[in-house]
Amino acid sequence: MKNILLYRFRSVFFSQSSRWKDPAFALQVFSLMRFAAYFLVSILLVKLKMSAQIIGTYEYVLFLCSIVTGWWIDGLIQSYLSEAGRTSEEASKGFLLKYSFLLLLMAMGVLLIFFLVISFLIQREILAPLPDGFVFFLGFHLILHAGILLAYYFFQNQKSRGIYGIGVYVFGLYIGSFWIGIFGDRSLSDVYRWLFLGGFPLLLIWAYHILRDQKGEEKRGWSLWHFGGVFPLILIQSLGFLSAWSDGFWVQYFYGAEEVFALFRYGGRELPLFTILTSTFGTAMIGLSMNPAGLKRIRKGSRRFIKGFLGFVVLLLVTSQWLFFRVYSDEFVLASVIFDLYLLLILFRVYFARSFLIGAKEYKGLLFIAVGELMVNVGMSYLLYWSMGLIGLVAGTLIAHLVEFIGYKIFMRKKFSVRFRDIIPVRLYLWFVLIILGVFIIKYGIFSSGLKMLLKL
Repeated sequence: MKNILLYRFRSVFFSQSSRWKDPAFALQVFSLMRFAAYFLVSILLVKLKMSAQIIGTYEYVLFLCSIVTGWWIDGLIQSYLSEAGRTSEEASKGFLLKYSFLLLLMAMGVLLIFFLVISFLIQREILAPLPDGFVFFLGFHLILHAGILLAYYFFQNQKSRGIYGIGVYVFGLYIGSFWIGIFGDRSLSDVYRWLFLGGFPLLLIWAYHILRDQKGEEKRGWSLWHFGGVFPLILIQSLGFLSAWSDGFWVQYFYGAEEVFALFRYGGRELPLFTILTSTFGTAMIGLSMNPAGLKRIRKGSRRFIKGFLGFVVLLLVTSQWLFFRVYSDEFVLASVIFDLYLLLILFRVYFARSFLIGAKEYKGLLFIAVGELMVNVGMSYLLYWSMGLIGLVAGTLIAHLVEFIGYKIFMRKKFSVRFRDIIPVRLYLWFVLIILGVFIIKYGIFSSGLKMLLKL
């Protein structure tokens, strides 16, 4: 009996230990720590009785910074993983420098275009004015994404500790800056300055590893056209980002960038929890998707996410109103309706066809699907707004993701003869869909309190 217990203890301990050493798992933890920092600050602002106007300006800063970086950073990282995954370890030396150079080049170009366009849109009153200290937070945001590229470099080189180290530093810097600033009765612009200055150690670590990665590299010529499809991926990613960005744009356009904008942003706050886990896994699978075991690993990951998410999603749907009251305040309870609607996007997040197509360098198909999803999202969100208000904007996004989901399914079957069940466990997925939709319909279709909340928006 003693030996059996010892065996079970060792098996559990070492299995958990090996999981923490897995670089893909480390990336998920890293992404969750970033999300947790944003989430905890959002709670801190509410609990310390900051006005909805101030909270709205903070959320607007996050929104604008995501416009600068969100549409191209992911494409660059996906290209890096795709290219490095097809290259031997020795031949991939120097890749960090090349992609870091491209990151800096893209950042400078995007910043120039952004400030020219943003000034025009502000003058035409299409966008709200820039909040105080925005430039410093934007600088921190760009430094953070340099750190994200470094985290994927650690992933490629199987260095889990480095990934955890960056995650801990970013988490501590973000929470610490806001905590000290708010309790010290300082303005948010002061906090943004501290974040910018606190990001410089990340730049030093980044530079150190670029120099280290250069050692032993063969001197090979390269140009901007040697980046393994980075520009098609950036284009595809930008279309997907524009689709995700459109909801926030319409909200600030129709309602301004204060109370309602804060309500909308807080309603979508939990969505990244699932997006981070699935997108990090999907990105990590890009370099592996085309080898014989790639599809099996993707399908296994899909099964794990379905099983892991189901109970959590149902619990969140049932308790969302109470959670928003307890975690935030009664002013933000209405945001739970938006939160519940965005939770439905998890039905599409557990399908990883995109990772397979990027690994196969099927950029034309990805581009065609991305354009279709963007057109449906923008068009349906705008049309549904006039009859359903804020709910219509989110409903348009759900419809667009359904169209994208169907597009991936058809394209995978016709182009690669990959069946739906080859990449996702069909029976388990159907139960996943039926249970989540059933709980949502019961909450908002039967119970009058949920229906009343829905109609208020």
